[in-house]
Amino acid sequence: MRQLQTTEIKDKSGIEHTYSLIPYDAEYGVTLAIEIADILGDGLGKLFLGISGKSDDTDATPYTMLEFARDEITKVPAKLAAKGGASFLKKILNGVKREKTPKAADFIDVPKFFDDIYAANYKELLSAIWWVIDCNYGPFFD
Repeated sequence: MRQLQTTEIKDKSGIEHTYSLIPYDAEYGVTLAIEIADILGDGLGKLFLGISGKSDDTDATPYTMLEFARDEITKVPAKLAAKGGASFLKKILNGVKREKTPKAADFIDVPKFFDDIYAANYKELLSAIWWVIDCNYGPFFD
């Protein structure tokens, strides 16, 4: 169900900003998930192999799915930024709104104001990307 989601994310100065989104519609979400999987490549593929109970390396040291998932998932925003570039990050942030100023009633479109919001503020960017991925795809990993 597509319900409004909100969170607070700190900027580089430690000031919290409210973010909001309505999760992707199914078509956009599936299309983007395929692109994300392509960018993440081998790591996500191994995660799915772990889910299916198969192993692509019989000599590998035992590594639980949970350990692997934790390691890989924490790297997702940085991998998407490195391999997908700013235009891809804007696709992930599609539909996301952020307060124009802290505790303000007016919200701005994050992709449209991407440069203004995230210039020298990459920690907030990666936190926002992670939150959007969690809101849209988190139930898949539950």
